[in-house]
Amino acid sequence: ADPPTTARQFTVQWNGQAGRVTMELVDLRGRAVYQEAVAMTNGMQHQIPMAGQLTPGAYSLRVSSAQGTSEQRVMIR
Repeated sequence: ADPPTTARQFTVQWNGQAGRVTMELVDLRGRAVYQEAVAMTNGMQHQIPMAGQLTPGAYSLRVSSAQGTSEQRVMIR
């Protein structure tokens, strides 16, 4: 499946236990281009505004909490 594509910003919806969540956007070279830690509750949404400032291409979005880490590829156009 193709990764989600976004032009300006995208939103992360948290579907886990309440707590501190770290969101990190990483380029193909493994460099973190955005990182933020946010207190999240189940069902909460958080907007990542960096997309409009990034070079178009593929990135990985890593979301980490006490429950573990998940990663999803996103395409910035």
